[in-house]
Amino acid sequence: IRRPPRSTPLYSSAASDVYKRQGWLGTLTGVMLGIPQAYRIVTTRDVEGVSLRAWQINVAVNLAWGHHGIKIGALNMIVVNALGILSTLTVLVMLARLTRKPLVMVFGPGLLIALGMIASDWVFGSALYGLIAAIPAVAGLVTQGVELVRADSVEGVSGFYLLATLANFAVWSLWGLLVGDAGTLVASAVSVLAALFNVAWWAVRVSGLGAAVKVAE
Repeated sequence: IRRPPRSTPLYSSAASDVYKRQGWLGTLTGVMLGIPQAYRIVTTRDVEGVSLRAWQINVAVNLAWGHHGIKIGALNMIVVNALGILSTLTVLVMLARLTRKPLVMVFGPGLLIALGMIASDWVFGSALYGLIAAIPAVAGLVTQGVELVRADSVEGVSGFYLLATLANFAVWSLWGLLVGDAGTLVASAVSVLAALFNVAWWAVRVSGLGAAVKVAE
């Protein structure tokens, strides 16, 4: 006896609501992400411990993931990256001014990386794009982590920004899992680990323990 197909409109509707809420939560955390660091630099004029390379990569990530959102029709992904790039640009402009670096040298690398990521999205598809996109994302987090370890001071670094980064990647990992977007899931899940290290090491440095470890080395 063949069973009639199960009707799932209520389930699908409920699941869709969960996906949407999770996606817009990711938008909220993503939009808030760069604001604390941008505000800290603008108000203190202190960039000690802030990695230029990490923020160059952030430009690439904003542009490439904004494009990916357009490609898969995810409005939340489009919005978060369109708004997020505003704080990223603010940080980079301030870094350029305070370190006296030419704007072309500050913005050029990020734009080139973004073009490469966008090309890979079209050529390789979402899942492989996620692996490729994870490389610059993790590289940005790692360069910030290295700066946290090596810098004489981390006064210029916003701890709230580091925490928001960790929360943001965690939220997008869950969203990628819920909607079945392998690209988002892979890139975000890998990035969570690097973001977790940055939060932990920043806490160590702020506590004063990090400085002692650094001297001991």
